[in-house]
Amino acid sequence: FYQLKELSPLEFRLLLQVQLHPLVASASGGGSWSCQVRLPFDHRGVIKSHDLKCTSGSFSLADQGQSIIWNLNVRRPRGTLEANLLGELIFEAPQKPLKQQQQQQV
Repeated sequence: FYQLKELSPLEFRLLLQVQLHPLVASASGGGSWSCQVRLPFDHRGVIKSHDLKCTSGSFSLADQGQSIIWNLNVRRPRGTLEANLLGELIFEAPQKPLKQQQQQQV
């Protein structure tokens, strides 16, 4: 499940839920498994700040702050595993092209 709700033009609330089915967990042979989720925000710009939290794994900003990488690494999963990444994102205001800035100053 993925939801991105706009709170203002530059502020958004993110909720991403991932479920690992028990058959996937048992296919890992009782060992560990890993999954990487990439959330690109190229169309929104650079993430200025966030208060994201995840219930499993770890996350980081990538691509000069335009993507979120969420790494899920689980040892010996039992049953259905559910993990969440949630919080608020604030993006930098888009920069106007230099030509447009010069025209406005004239």
